[in-house]
Amino acid sequence: MRRPLLAMLAVALLAGQAPATEIFEKVGTVGFQFLEIGAGTRGTGMGEAMVAATEGIESLYWNPAGLRFLGGPTLYFSYGTWPADISHQYAAFATRPGFIPGIVGVSVTALTMDPMPVLTATNPGGVGVEFQPYDLAVGLTYTRVFTDKFAAGGSVKWVHSGLGDLSILGEGGRLKDFCVDTVVGDFGTLYDTGFRSLRIGLVIQNMGAEGVFYEETVPVPVTFKFGVSMDVIDTPGQAMQASVEFKHPADTSEKINVGAEYSLNDTYFLRAGYKMGYDEEGFTAGGGARVDVPRIGRRVGVDVSYAEFGYLGQVIRVGATFEPQIVCPVPRVMPLGAYSLGGSNAIEWVDPAAVGRVSYLAECSRSSEFETTFARSGWISGTKHEFTGLTDGQIYYYRVRTKCQSGATSDWSSRQHSIQDATPPETVVSGEVASVEFDPVDGGAIVVTVDASDAGSGVESVEMYWRKDGGPPVSSEADLTDFPAAAQVALLTPADAGVYEFYTRGTDKVGNVEPESGEPGWIVEAIAETLTCEQEMDALLGQLGDLKFEYDRFEILPAGEMILQRVADGLLRAGCEDLIVLVEGHCDTFGTVAYNRGLGERRASAVREYLTSLGVDPERVRTDNPGEGVPKTVCTTVEDCAPNRRAHIRLIDE
Repeated sequence: MRRPLLAMLAVALLAGQAPATEIFEKVGTVGFQFLEIGAGTRGTGMGEAMVAATEGIESLYWNPAGLRFLGGPTLYFSYGTWPADISHQYAAFATRPGFIPGIVGVSVTALTMDPMPVLTATNPGGVGVEFQPYDLAVGLTYTRVFTDKFAAGGSVKWVHSGLGDLSILGEGGRLKDFCVDTVVGDFGTLYDTGFRSLRIGLVIQNMGAEGVFYEETVPVPVTFKFGVSMDVIDTPGQAMQASVEFKHPADTSEKINVGAEYSLNDTYFLRAGYKMGYDEEGFTAGGGARVDVPRIGRRVGVDVSYAEFGYLGQVIRVGATFEPQIVCPVPRVMPLGAYSLGGSNAIEWVDPAAVGRVSYLAECSRSSEFETTFARSGWISGTKHEFTGLTDGQIYYYRVRTKCQSGATSDWSSRQHSIQDATPPETVVSGEVASVEFDPVDGGAIVVTVDASDAGSGVESVEMYWRKDGGPPVSSEADLTDFPAAAQVALLTPADAGVYEFYTRGTDKVGNVEPESGEPGWIVEAIAETLTCEQEMDALLGQLGDLKFEYDRFEILPAGEMILQRVADGLLRAGCEDLIVLVEGHCDTFGTVAYNRGLGERRASAVREYLTSLGVDPERVRTDNPGEGVPKTVCTTVEDCAPNRRAHIRLIDE
């Protein structure tokens, strides 16, 4: 949502770029002044600080984007009395048509006064004819909600201003009316920042072409407004919204409007505001009530506003709203696990009917009856909230309610609960002996016992690893889930001898991980039994296994070179000079018996020559060529027969 916000701020900055020489009063330089008279009762009671605070049907005048909060087909009327027997009437209707996305509205504004006699220089007492001046604006509005945070809307208005049926004979004998018509437009945006209930609003009103009144051009009263609003009180049953607005008119200097609205149980409302930078206007106030009328299936609101006008007295407006009765469906909190990780818990809920919804309130309590509240989310637009600062081992209860676009709130959801678990499990690794002696030929093992416990959600798993002689950690592959559990480390060669340090780290069922202590849980020394040179060589050959060859080839592969290097190192050790090895060359069954015996001989000879090149006495390396006679596996394809293409090395007696 950064792009809409940046665009709105850019418009605000551009609108304010006026040279200092142009900042002066231009009173009387524009026409159609009735377009600047605030419409309705809620906004005029809040000091007209409405560009960001507007909601519902009155948004057709203040900021078309505010129609995003419309709950359904809504009708509105207002009437205001002005000095000099002038009256101001406003009517509006808006709905969500369904066949197109967005909200559509229509509005009518009229400024009227009693009939007046026509006076002339020759007949100052009147000529027996009356005229009735009036102003009229008819608007069509469309608003679109683009995301859950951003909406924009615009209005097109036909505007008429005149002196009734009066006309004058102009040049060429043509009759001219004392009236002027034009078309103007409004455009507004509304952005929910996501920080608490902070909203930012922008609107440009009355953009359009100049009119012509009796051969004189009449500019339109273009006005730019920027404002912010926020709920400063937001508790069940009570709320207070505060708003501030900066206004830049085309014909006067900048103005500032501030206002606030207090609501009780979304039924009774009190409003107040102040308008700064005006000649006569200042303090405003208002109030109203909304009640459901089941007989007509509507929610009816009645409001009144008061505005000071200095020496001119005051202006009183009354208004009536007819909107749908919206019953807010109760949200459903998603089930929670028996335990929750750490000192926080995120709950989610499902909205059974998104229409007519604007925000949610989530509560957390240590009491199942919510006698006291541990924490509240405040009214938010999302369907997820994380509570923090929760105590380990404490059970917490959660519930959610909704606030509809009409302002009504739902009942509380059914509660869910969970126990906080911030304590990791405790693990212990132990053994019965401090040292283990093993035979590198027959093998051996270090056997340890692992135990774990957790007072909260329970042990999920335990990881065991060891370090040999202070080296890098090696993880055990044992399945440590049922405790106490046994695990072992296989000891197969003399190189496995050394000092082993064992460590464990447990994880519980919600994800708490036992911290590493840095100290081993148990230490054991593995000691290899002393072997003869023949025993060590025999164990080495068993560990290395056979050399592999490619199909119908006898060249030594890189993996075979590594095996032969270790065989040569063993044969060249001091005290092993009497050891003799036999190299058997084996083949698969593809080819004749004679051919395969020859291929086996070439493979055995290749191994003998490679060992000789590494310094082994050729007399100590004997060869044999079983060919295909001793297969390692039964096979029918080249791929499956790969294990049979090998060279096997073993010790023999002289």
